[in-house]
Amino acid sequence: MIVKPLVQHRFSKAFASYGEHANLQKHMSQTLFEHWQSYAPQVKHVLELGCGTGNLSRLLAGLPTLQTLYLNDLCAAAASLEHEFTGRIHSEFHAGDMDSIAFPTPVDAVVSSSALQWSQDLPTLLNKISASLPPRGWLVFASFGPSHYQEVKALTGIGLHYPSLDAISTHLQAEFELLWRHEAPHLCTFATPMAVLQHMRQTGVSGISQQAWTKSKLQQFCQHYAQDYAADDAGVVLSQHPLYLIARKKPS
Repeated sequence: MIVKPLVQHRFSKAFASYGEHANLQKHMSQTLFEHWQSYAPQVKHVLELGCGTGNLSRLLAGLPTLQTLYLNDLCAAAASLEHEFTGRIHSEFHAGDMDSIAFPTPVDAVVSSSALQWSQDLPTLLNKISASLPPRGWLVFASFGPSHYQEVKALTGIGLHYPSLDAISTHLQAEFELLWRHEAPHLCTFATPMAVLQHMRQTGVSGISQQAWTKSKLQQFCQHYAQDYAADDAGVVLSQHPLYLIARKKPS
């Protein structure tokens, strides 16, 4: 089970370092936005779930038809984004858990990048998003698939549940027209197992467990990781599995 207060605490601690180290997340935001723009969406009111440090928010704020950008995040530090767009568009920050907060209205699109994986119940959240959208409203998101960080999960028994793109698509297809879906699993190389853990800490994604690392547990983890997941040239590998989906709600 995801402990949301712990997630909030870990991401708040990593907020300052996130922008410098979250290169994959930046790439995902850019990729998602560029593909969405290929459909020339005419949206006035957009809700972004899990806005974080604003990788996607700044791209959204430049949409020529945009009037209102609703920003949501679990971390209060993200509220600073609300003032960044003053004078260009109207922006509002709505703090809290996307699973439980009431969504602002009206919205023409719900967008998210690298955040929906933190939902306690993704099918229920997707239903909530659908209910908030008008006919022809947009659902645009990037998240992660089943192989993401699988090495760490295999060694620790701790990790998020990442639904497959097929499973998500099947859930959505009754109410949405699926326009674009894509996934790009790949291996990333780090110098050492400790560098893997450091990367996870700096991007806040260690916020899934309160388990403390004793010296012996850490040594054992590093030893097994180096043995089981050595890169072909040097260092160790870590699986990353970004996935993308752009959909439009069917006419009623």
